[in-house]
Amino acid sequence: MGKNELFARPVLGPVIRALGAFPAREIDGVGGLATATSLAQRGEVVVIFPAGARLRLDKEHRPHSGAARTALGAGVPLVPAALRGTDGWRDRIRWHISFGPPILLDDLIAGDPGAAREATRRLWEAIGALEAELAAV
Repeated sequence: MGKNELFARPVLGPVIRALGAFPAREIDGVGGLATATSLAQRGEVVVIFPAGARLRLDKEHRPHSGAARTALGAGVPLVPAALRGTDGWRDRIRWHISFGPPILLDDLIAGDPGAAREATRRLWEAIGALEAELAAV
């Protein structure tokens, strides 16, 4: 899933669509949480950045609940991941990625307003721990 602005770019838009990405908000009947949930229910991998964009080290970020709502709606766990080095992509800095264990959401009820908040909190906490591990490398 990618932010909608990426799909409007003349070269980048068609390339990321060809790679299987879809817009975060529905465009022409394609994209959004319904698409993400449907893919996850079918066993497909869906990547959603809860920060909504690359994290900037000089800014505080508030996570979005789309990944949690997708996982809850599809009945699948969340798999946290952390990336390091993306802020220097123009300088060809090596990226590092770390994945954490799946976060089970069986104790939460899809549709409960607090469930997405709690799942997002768990995910964000796990991502923070992974980022700390990567920072120590």
